[in-house]
Amino acid sequence: MSDDIMVSICCATYNHERYLRKALNGVLAQKVDFRYQIIICEDCSTDGSKQIVKEYEERYPEKIVAIYQKQNKGPVQNFADLYSYANGKYVITLETDDYWVDDKKLAKQVEFLENHPDYVAVSHRTFIVDENGRCLKNVIYPECKRQKFDVKEMMLWRTAGQVTTMLYRNFHQDKETNDALIRISALGPGDKAKELLLSNRGKIFRMNERMSCYRYVTKGGSGFSANNKLKYYDYYRMFDQLYSFMLERRYKPECVETTEYLRLEALAACTLLEHSVPISCFAKECFKCTHKAHFIVKLGVHSVLKLFSFFSKRIVGITYI
Repeated sequence: MSDDIMVSICCATYNHERYLRKALNGVLAQKVDFRYQIIICEDCSTDGSKQIVKEYEERYPEKIVAIYQKQNKGPVQNFADLYSYANGKYVITLETDDYWVDDKKLAKQVEFLENHPDYVAVSHRTFIVDENGRCLKNVIYPECKRQKFDVKEMMLWRTAGQVTTMLYRNFHQDKETNDALIRISALGPGDKAKELLLSNRGKIFRMNERMSCYRYVTKGGSGFSANNKLKYYDYYRMFDQLYSFMLERRYKPECVETTEYLRLEALAACTLLEHSVPISCFAKECFKCTHKAHFIVKLGVHSVLKLFSFFSKRIVGITYI
């Protein structure tokens, strides 16, 4: 970890020619009194993304570290390579179809973590936009409702914030935790695994301001929202591995309990919705749970609440990501 780099901004890009300049300009517009590095991993794009990265690398050599993959490695390995270069005290991720809209975003978040050593991360709210940057008012991101994030909110599939909203203390030099994140991210959404791993290290705070835009493109894009083909069994495998890792390392009870619940919930979906797991297998796992009676009741209540929320939002034309 470098003593003089305050923030490492990890930018993964693949076929983002249309959006890349806006993403990088939002970072370069930041008004700060500290040093930061922009690490860009270009994953062998088939459009003009590589040329744009080279252009910015030449213009801002003191700020930009560019990695050019020789062959397409996919998002998991791309992020693994990015994090290996992250030398800052704090880290933030930016997928380059998303972008920042507040030139004091980094300053505000760094100031918070500098003044609150008991917090491991700070996030904020986000705008949701389409491929043309138009605000999607009928699309809701599942961010937490309270400023002090409680990891158990993840049982309702609420998060501390969208990926590029979260600045966190750099844990990537901790090989064991970083390797676990990369390994588990290969199975499912790495942002959920990261939040659970961070929650074991300290508290997470969510600011009320909206300081970035998440680009929600469901067709034709190269981002997660356009290419998500994960099944419930994939989620089960991800949470199962994460749960085992947490048990072995004696993680905080609330982190272990949340991960165990998400594991059980994903398995229930495999059984009831995908029919990929026999009900006997689900029942067996239920009885192995540490808080089985509590979990089964909670699973039923949460399922009813989620269904009610889903259908009520569909009636008024709202999409819940």
